[in-house]
Amino acid sequence: IKPPDPWVPVWTWILHHKEIPLIISEGGKKALAAISQGYIALSLFGCHCGATDTTIKPELLPYVEGRDCLIAFDRDSKEKTQKTVLKATKRLGRAIAHYAKGKPSVMSWDGRQGKGIDDLIANDPQLFHQAITTAKTFEKWKLWQHSDLSQYQPVNSNTTLHYTYIS
Repeated sequence: IKPPDPWVPVWTWILHHKEIPLIISEGGKKALAAISQGYIALSLFGCHCGATDTTIKPELLPYVEGRDCLIAFDRDSKEKTQKTVLKATKRLGRAIAHYAKGKPSVMSWDGRQGKGIDDLIANDPQLFHQAITTAKTFEKWKLWQHSDLSQYQPVNSNTTLHYTYIS
């Protein structure tokens, strides 16, 4: 890809190069951290700011339209916040795929390695690059959300099963 002409604003140039993937994060510091690693990134004010239940926000649309987009929302430790981020990720991924005709993927990493991509980069930039290369397509990510049983405790020998509730 030929670099932009110095007189052309960089975001205008990016709009014309849909082959460049875009990372979408929540918060300016996170987007700047991704940019420091050589990626193009946009920041939302929060995880719910990219889309509504019915469409993608018009300010975001030109940047995600027809483009590979990596959703990189925080890996929060609080269960209530995790549910909020999950809902927002589904909403944004669906909006990018259906309304913007883009190709959303979702970045995942172990939250102990860093809450946001900025923390991930600060702790070990290689973990950030790994999260990009292992990002799941939105469709695979949705299936993974329904099949991941790691949050459940395994049955051990001290557990009593109530067979009337198991069928």
